[in-house]
Amino acid sequence: MNSLTRIGTLAAPLLLCALAGCGEGPPDDGGEDASASPSATEASDAGGDFCSTITEVSGYFGLIEDGLVSDSVETAASAAEARGLLEAAEPPAELAEDWADITAFYAAVDDAFAESDPEAGKSSFEVLGDAALTVPDTVAPAENGIAAVEDYAETDCGGGTAEAEAAEPDGACGMLTDADLSVMFGDDVPEPEDRSWGPDAQECVWENADGTIVSVMYQSREDFASNFLESSGEPRLTLDHIENGQVHPGIYGLMSFDTRGSSTYFTVGDRGGVVGVRLGEEGTPAHDDPISVELAEKVVDRLS
Repeated sequence: MNSLTRIGTLAAPLLLCALAGCGEGPPDDGGEDASASPSATEASDAGGDFCSTITEVSGYFGLIEDGLVSDSVETAASAAEARGLLEAAEPPAELAEDWADITAFYAAVDDAFAESDPEAGKSSFEVLGDAALTVPDTVAPAENGIAAVEDYAETDCGGGTAEAEAAEPDGACGMLTDADLSVMFGDDVPEPEDRSWGPDAQECVWENADGTIVSVMYQSREDFASNFLESSGEPRLTLDHIENGQVHPGIYGLMSFDTRGSSTYFTVGDRGGVVGVRLGEEGTPAHDDPISVELAEKVVDRLS
């Protein structure tokens, strides 16, 4: 599982159907079911309280998925509540480390809000600013932790009969194909790193050991206008064939900026975003500028 599905994966329905029977024992039909395993029944009873906790905590994942673009007051409250549930729980030994990783993510979000001033009507993105810079590092471990908890729910919480649908490539990581990316990486395209915060705060990065990188980031049109179009310096180049098409130096992420490389701004429909590229550790504008435009054209086409 890729990192930073950032909050998108954290909010995905990971525990859902597997938890439908969480904590329930075998049906009482007045007799003894010879096919039931006593050890499995005892495990289900012992884990019932923790299974209930999993169900309760998972109810907050959806709120966090849209955290950057949702009302900051509501998101701050849900992050604090989720953290409280996670810290109060007593996971089984085999899940202790995974549970700690999930808790660390919500604690980082909660701490970021504690350093900010949530305001009704303002998105978390507007409110958090630099206070959220510690959050991305906690997302990949939390994502892996949630996958482990999902597996536990399947086997130990009595709801392991439903299989999750295979996820189709979507979001920022689904915007460019390996064929598209070959212009930067040749035949050795690296795995994408999903750094998204939610459906309206998407980011995906492909980077190899040589420092060559491609980044796709997009958010709501309104947020993009205030965070980028209205606050950026003069572009290196403007593009007539892309709405708000501008080429700028550097690579832009949701909560990051690197001065090396080239980025193309765009807006399309209700979204706005940036496609950034850099060849090697330092990048070359003469090489990177036209490729950022070429890849931005493909992203705009897929978002249209």
